[in-house]
Amino acid sequence: MKYKFYIDRKVTEWQRDHYKVEAESYEEAVSKMMDEFDEQEYPEETFEETSQIYETQEDMTPEENFNFATKELYYKDEIIKDNAIKTIPD
Repeated sequence: MKYKFYIDRKVTEWQRDHYKVEAESYEEAVSKMMDEFDEQEYPEETFEETSQIYETQEDMTPEENFNFATKELYYKDEIIKDNAIKTIPD
């Protein structure tokens, strides 16, 4: 009999957001993008798409995730092991 397992991993990865800016000059376009750089939302008038940069993907460690799990082993949607750092309360 064969059993199917899966492992979930938490990773960090860079994403690339693509924009198209209408402007009279390069300098004006840069100025508009500098303003948009600090925004938290994608401006509808300039945002085009997001792409993942897969070659930048790196596994996270539990230490980088506040000691929470960054890797979990599952069987039939039931977690059977993780790599969280368990601490014993004082």
